[in-house]
Amino acid sequence: MREPEKGMKDSISIANYFIDKSVSENGDLTLLKLVKLVYIAHGFLLTTLKQSFLNPKYDRVEAWRFGPVIPNVYHTFKYNAGNVIKEKGIICEDAKSLRFVCPKVLDEEKPVLDFVWKRYGGMKPSTLVDLLHKEGTPWRLHYKPNENVEIPDFDTHVYYTALFNALVNYGNISTSRGIG
Repeated sequence: MREPEKGMKDSISIANYFIDKSVSENGDLTLLKLVKLVYIAHGFLLTTLKQSFLNPKYDRVEAWRFGPVIPNVYHTFKYNAGNVIKEKGIICEDAKSLRFVCPKVLDEEKPVLDFVWKRYGGMKPSTLVDLLHKEGTPWRLHYKPNENVEIPDFDTHVYYTALFNALVNYGNISTSRGIG
């Protein structure tokens, strides 16, 4: 396995960033918490950087029972079950040569991911589920029991743009110094 020289657009790179943060702080990052944080980061990345940082080949967001999930993140880390996640995920960069890499985030993503970690990383998984289940959330708009309905980036972008603007208007984010 080799480390990529540059960051990658990929949900696993975002998950790995949060795993590094959690490990450095002796945190309590479980699978449920990780999938919620990656989705929240996806929303704020869509809003602040005006593009998706998910890999269109294998990343999509779905409305599952306990909230929005990027299945690639769930399946990569599900072996942890309810235990604290300490090991980063890898992806196959080249199937022909079976070359695997541990994806890293792009530099432009880091301020947004740091903001998400600072604001949401200390929350309990159940609190994150409650936040993502509120009326008007993309999950609430698309969830159907026993179906994994895709949540379009458009709906996530609209919701997180409104949330971001509310945070700026109420002084919880200073845009003059970046997102945090």
